[in-house]
Amino acid sequence: MTLFDLYLLHVRQGRYVTIPWTDAVAKEARAILEQCINATLPIPLRSLDGLHLGILLAGKLTSIVTADLKMRQAATTVGITSIVP
Repeated sequence: MTLFDLYLLHVRQGRYVTIPWTDAVAKEARAILEQCINATLPIPLRSLDGLHLGILLAGKLTSIVTADLKMRQAATTVGITSIVP
């Protein structure tokens, strides 16, 4: 079994959630990037971090595991709970 086969098995078992790329994801990501840059203390969020958070919001997920300080600050700004590994 390859690593990808194992991933697919885990998806079928519900261990992972897949969220397709849609206009809603892009809209959420853009709103997050704008919200972070316009915050009282601006958060210089990287574009891929904005996409990750946009995917979480579009998928109705409420938390993220990350060691990245900027990602945690941005997540908190948009109401996502961040968990430090």
